Amino acid sequence: MAQQPAHKPKMSPQPSIPVPPKPASKKYPSLLWEISGNGLKKPSYLFGTMHVSDKLAFHLGDSFYTAIKSADVVALETNPESWQDDYSQSVFFRGGRRNGNSLMNLYSSRWEWPADHMRITTFAIDRYEEAIKAALAVEPSMINGMLYRTYGRQAEDFEEDTFLDMYIFQTGKKLGKRVSGVENFQESEKLVMEAYKAMLRDQNKKRRSYDYEGMMTNPKKVEDAYRKGDLDLLDSLESLTVFSDAFQEKFLYKRNEIQANSIDSIIKKMSLFVGVGAAHLPGKRGVIELLRQKGYTMRPVRMDDRNSMQKENVDKIRINNTFTTQTGDDGFYSVSIPGKKFYRFTDWNGMDVVQYADMVNGAYYMVTRIKTNSLSLGHSSDLVLKKIDSLLYENIPGKILKKTAITKNGYKGLDIINRTRRGDYQRYQLYITPFEVLIFKMSGNGEYINAGNESQEFFGSIKLKEYATAGWQTWQPPTGGFSVQMPHIPALLKDNGFGTDRLEYAASDAATGNSYLIMKANLHNYSFIEEDTFELNLMDESYGYSDFIDKQLSRRFISLNGYPALESKYKHKDGSFSSVRYVIQGPVYYAIIASYKNDNPDTQRFLQSFAITPYIYPVPAPRTDTVMSITVTTPIYAQADKKNDSPGMEELLQLSNGMMDDDADDINVPAFSTRLIGNDTIGEKILVMHFKVPQYSYKKDSATLWKNASVSTWFSDSTFIIKQSREYTLPNGMRCRDLQLTDTNSSRLIISKMFYNNGHFFSITTLTDTLSKQSALLSNFFSSFKPVDTLKGESLFARKSEQFIKDLFSKDSMTVKKARRSLYQVAFDSTDVPLLKKAIDSLNWKMKDYLTLKKFFIDNLGRIRDTSIVSYLQKLYWKVKDTADWQAAILNALLNQRTKTAFLAFKDLVLQEPPVMDDDYTYNRGFRLPSVYVDYTTVTKSKKTSYFGKWAPLFDTLSLSKVIFPDILQLMNIDDYRNDVMNLLVTMVDSGYLKTEDYETSFPKIYLEAKQLLKKQLAKENKANMEKAARKEAPVASLYPADDDDTGVSDAGNTDLDRYAILLLPFYNKNPGVQAFFEQLQTTQDRRLLYNTYILLLRNKYKVPDPFFTKYAKLDEYRSELYIDLETNKMTDRFPKQYKNQLDISRSLIVKTLTNYDKIDTLIFIDKLPVAYEQKKGYVYFFKYKRMRDDLTWQVATAGMQPEKTELVDVKNDDFTSVDEDRKLESDKPVKEQLQKMLKEMLYARRSSASVFYDARSFTLYRNYLSEMVKSQRYRD
Repeated sequence: MAQQPAHKPKMSPQPSIPVPPKPASKKYPSLLWEISGNGLKKPSYLFGTMHVSDKLAFHLGDSFYTAIKSADVVALETNPESWQDDYSQSVFFRGGRRNGNSLMNLYSSRWEWPADHMRITTFAIDRYEEAIKAALAVEPSMINGMLYRTYGRQAEDFEEDTFLDMYIFQTGKKLGKRVSGVENFQESEKLVMEAYKAMLRDQNKKRRSYDYEGMMTNPKKVEDAYRKGDLDLLDSLESLTVFSDAFQEKFLYKRNEIQANSIDSIIKKMSLFVGVGAAHLPGKRGVIELLRQKGYTMRPVRMDDRNSMQKENVDKIRINNTFTTQTGDDGFYSVSIPGKKFYRFTDWNGMDVVQYADMVNGAYYMVTRIKTNSLSLGHSSDLVLKKIDSLLYENIPGKILKKTAITKNGYKGLDIINRTRRGDYQRYQLYITPFEVLIFKMSGNGEYINAGNESQEFFGSIKLKEYATAGWQTWQPPTGGFSVQMPHIPALLKDNGFGTDRLEYAASDAATGNSYLIMKANLHNYSFIEEDTFELNLMDESYGYSDFIDKQLSRRFISLNGYPALESKYKHKDGSFSSVRYVIQGPVYYAIIASYKNDNPDTQRFLQSFAITPYIYPVPAPRTDTVMSITVTTPIYAQADKKNDSPGMEELLQLSNGMMDDDADDINVPAFSTRLIGNDTIGEKILVMHFKVPQYSYKKDSATLWKNASVSTWFSDSTFIIKQSREYTLPNGMRCRDLQLTDTNSSRLIISKMFYNNGHFFSITTLTDTLSKQSALLSNFFSSFKPVDTLKGESLFARKSEQFIKDLFSKDSMTVKKARRSLYQVAFDSTDVPLLKKAIDSLNWKMKDYLTLKKFFIDNLGRIRDTSIVSYLQKLYWKVKDTADWQAAILNALLNQRTKTAFLAFKDLVLQEPPVMDDDYTYNRGFRLPSVYVDYTTVTKSKKTSYFGKWAPLFDTLSLSKVIFPDILQLMNIDDYRNDVMNLLVTMVDSGYLKTEDYETSFPKIYLEAKQLLKKQLAKENKANMEKAARKEAPVASLYPADDDDTGVSDAGNTDLDRYAILLLPFYNKNPGVQAFFEQLQTTQDRRLLYNTYILLLRNKYKVPDPFFTKYAKLDEYRSELYIDLETNKMTDRFPKQYKNQLDISRSLIVKTLTNYDKIDTLIFIDKLPVAYEQKKGYVYFFKYKRMRDDLTWQVATAGMQPEKTELVDVKNDDFTSVDEDRKLESDKPVKEQLQKMLKEMLYARRSSASVFYDARSFTLYRNYLSEMVKSQRYRD
């Protein structure tokens, strides 16, 4: 029982029994119902709530309070006492943004796959001021959902201090009642998820016209109905919002049954007051009728006028909870709270926030920690305190009423009391240590923190650990890994800021003023191995990115007991220094940093004492993972959450995105699962993978088995050095492969062990090093790992196409569904031709996905080479002539045969019976998730083509396509086919496969259309010129600047005219009209159209005027393109020599990358720098540019690389061609130095390990606005 307050509040006189309402014709005239009869000795009560804090829900009169006082138990839908535990385990909420199985992390949680990269922020030390501002302002959003459900300033004057359900719970607790829930939280959450999935699958969703008036007035009607207690009207209004009966079945009706059964169970033992959402009460399947069906008498109780005195008396009651001591994860602080534990619901980068909600009293408690690295920055604790003091006014909500300097265990701080704008008092205590800032906060409704002892209990219990400085000592973490000498046991800190994820071990020495820091980052990625020196260079640059670094003074590569290392020294902006050692041990990266104002022996004592030591693990123990189907002996293992609903969430996500069938059991996710085993503090990880190949998968060549069961780069990347590759078979038939990979100049090593048996793949993989002895984790795991022997499956090397067809036509509906889901996982070959024909002929309209299945089989038949297929498809075409989709599929299948016979059959069919064609001629079903990790089919893929219209095979095999001409040209008279036939004709003529006689019959029509199109083009140009002239004569006043590019010159081109020109050119010497056409075409003022015309003439050996070459070589937009076209046609001697130089070509290559919508206003050459890349040497050209003339800053564009011999040019190499908006030229730094840095970054970014290294600079934008983002999510100011 909840504790009662010391004083008993005075209550207004209450009637002894609830007052019945006046007779009414309505069936459900009240929100409050008495439950009696059926053997009950004492009545219970059912109340319909609204889950809001709006005052409209709080018209609570004497009958409400009388009913709740008379009950032994007070219940809601779920029990608020366990909400914090429930929500921390909820699939919707747990894990926050960083980890776990929240909806936002759905796939990453289901498939744990290491893909770490070093970033420029990985070892950079960030400033702390913004994080402090955010920490002062942060308010836990989950607390709002649990305690208040307020909507912020706009509505706060029209809300109560909590929402109605919570008020019922708090009232029950304050009156000494037992509390409960009539639903289980996890079961309800699962049911809600199922309801949404059912809605998305529902084929009978209601369709209603958009009703603006209804949309605006219905919420108001709902409010009025609730205010009047009119459940009949609420029920009818509720029905108007239902668009899926399937959703309603699970979301409402199934939950109604659960609630009614729970109520029935409770009231047989004790009297009950239960509040559930009002929508659950009315209707034939509502809780009221369900209880009547169980034999209870349900009597409406009149909700009399609101009794504010009753509410005020309840609000005054205060429950004195028992406080328990909580300790920080690292043991640095302890504090007492009125609960069993802290919870992590708030997840902002740069802050570690834990919180607890006192659900009964409506208060909450928080501890926030912000790592400062103040000693590295040269900031004393006094300076940090001074900075914080300056931030209080802007970042403490409301008005600061009191601020007092305090000290705790030698750490200075501040005690602050403030009052928010809505009148809630809050209290903070802040403490500054050499390494972090801790903020303890308490908040409640009104003067809660001032009225009782809770504030003193909380703040008075705070204890902080002191860092004893007894003298230098050798220290290593409890988990091992390294040892080092330090002046005291270091503080353990975690950096989870923007773009960082590292552990830090920090210490300081007041005697010398030195500070010591070890940063440790664990980076696991199995797709590449980088050179040690390159990775060390990245670490060096990352630390150098810290804002306080002025410049690097020295650096040299060393070996630390055999481990690759780098020594560097830096000067800070405040005149102090730091000496750093970077060390790499497999996936673990260390930065050992000593910061000092004056060098002294302790600096080197610290740096030189660092040593790699063995990891310390618990004693290995046998483990069995039933989810992964494996056994292993290992010191640590992470089992899956038994309540893991990620697959269900994944299914919901797929349904909502249209990625899944409507069948309730159609989960299109392969049986693929992973487990990442390891200890974050130690840094070692092992990736365990289990994949069951789909039911009908088939692989013809067993030699490729392991290639398709591993990381793709292991066998495709030639830079890997294979240290070990051993294949063998276990006595039970399990095929195995042991693999060890390294790379040139690297100490790192990828170890993998792969298993296959009966359609099941397993693998265990880790990243380690070649220098260390294997740890207890790695040695035990790799030596003992075994897949279980009881797994069922079929061989991947057995053909299953016949079984698939048999299952697809099975009489068992579940077998058919499974086969249909596997449609795109089946491979067919020439032996399956009779099977496919039989399947096509056996399909009927009664089968689900009938159209899709038939087109699928037709397409697969077309991809198989067999002499009987063409005649079969011809006959089938006439059988399905009333279904255009199938006819189109048959035509494509014939073309996929790529034989003369098939092409002729195609021509005959399409000319005799051309099907109606729509834009969507493909027949794929909705998007399906790709199969993961294993290539388990051998479906033949068509040759890649650049043409994506209808009949792509015609464009792949132009020599064969000639057989359908000129007959196919008849289709140009049909709109559905005109464009595709025209494209094919143009391609055939331009490639030289058709001569004039092959399409001469169509010449008159082509010629007439071309002349008409040219007239329109020239008329459009004349009109544009006249409009330009008019603008010059009579300029129009405008707020916007004039367009500098209003030159009248167009580069739009005319693709249709280009095509007609290709078709007419072969008639140039045969028809004078064609000559006249080209003469007129050359008068166009459109530069693109004119260029294309001249290039066409050049390609076909026609004379082109010499000024053409100079005109277009002079233009940046065309220069490089002209050189490419001339080079292709072996005419580079025609390219003007004055423009054949690397500078002009580079300039053109930059301009060419831009469209008309992102043209550059100004482009100026800066410099060229030598570069070596992929065993080639050359130059990268740098230009500065402005998008708009009056831009304040210059951006930098690059082109290259150009050949090492400067007299040569290269128009194809674009490795370093980029117009990057992030490259700005700074006016206060030497230009050459900036360009060299940009070039280095471009080179680095082309290596796998640094592919995202510089991207993290963009995090600065978010980091600088962290406090603003936090404030935007506040809800109770």
